[in-house]
Amino acid sequence: MKKIVIVLLATIYAISGELEDLYLKSGILAVQQKIEKNLQNKEYWDNALKDLNLTYGYYSNSDRLIIVVDKTAKEISINKYENGAIKILKNNEIITGLMGEKLVEGDLKTPVGVYEITRRFTPPTTYYGPVAFSLSYPNLYDKLRKRTGSGIWIHGYPMEGDIRENEVETRGCVAMKNDLLLSFEDVVQNNKSIVIINEKGYPKAKNSDIAIIFANLFAWKDAWTISDLDRYLSFYSSDFRRFDGMR
Repeated sequence: MKKIVIVLLATIYAISGELEDLYLKSGILAVQQKIEKNLQNKEYWDNALKDLNLTYGYYSNSDRLIIVVDKTAKEISINKYENGAIKILKNNEIITGLMGEKLVEGDLKTPVGVYEITRRFTPPTTYYGPVAFSLSYPNLYDKLRKRTGSGIWIHGYPMEGDIRENEVETRGCVAMKNDLLLSFEDVVQNNKSIVIINEKGYPKAKNSDIAIIFANLFAWKDAWTISDLDRYLSFYSSDFRRFDGMR
């Protein structure tokens, strides 16, 4: 969040002589209040984000890889942001578990959602290929919905020659041929990566939706900062529960 704010402050300062005039007339506190007001305005964010490709969301860290899995097309792609554009680094064929959202342990489904690669490791047996990457399923969203299961990996094919012919044999994981897995590893290595898993095509975020999120995020922050409790609580649904069950 601090990085985003610093960039925005620099941008606003550079493009608006209005702030200098405001500073000379009313001081630094008035400038801060003006900037805070701008950051709560959707129109400001529409303009700030208009030239960025935000198909997979907004990322302040350009070094983070975005790995997208399409269960229907049986395809995985590695993407990277460069100067506001998405660059595809690699596409591979894959097989996944059964279709549908994963709900309980043992349903053989590959989860649908957004996860982080938590570690790169050598699998305990050669059945999973030469290397594997574990995913952060279940994430907080899954846990809030009482979804169970664990051990969802991106891994390879058995090294003894057994062939994976169908989705049941992956048990909810994402698997690819070992030569493709090694080329995947060459790109991903130990980089911080998120994995977006979807069905029926890749998800596509809208810049206007992200503009609304940012405007409301800064409005939420402002309400907390000035101790406007009624306004702060208005950002929460009446049935909202934290991860630990608290309202």
